[in-house]
Amino acid sequence: AKAATKAILKTLSWKDWAGIILFNSRVSAEYRTRLRPMTDLNRRKMETWIDDAARSWYGGGTNFRDPLLRAFEMIEGSAADSLTSMCQKVFMFLTDGDDST
Repeated sequence: AKAATKAILKTLSWKDWAGIILFNSRVSAEYRTRLRPMTDLNRRKMETWIDDAARSWYGGGTNFRDPLLRAFEMIEGSAADSLTSMCQKVFMFLTDGDDST
């Protein structure tokens, strides 16, 4: 999932905004609570965060519900704070397991 997330970040342009939520049986970590614009600097920060978060993250059950709810909260909060391009909203949901909820 780490390599796939980094690959997806590379496809995003300056017009895009993104967030990352790391999960297993619960939401384990997230890169900020609001979407971030995809500048070169933010992309590098996110890639570094992915590497750092992966070192302290351990697998477990796979809970789809909580990270999806958190993703909606992230998008809604970003829109309320005018931290979005106001374009289409898309989730890229990557998992290595079956939903345990």
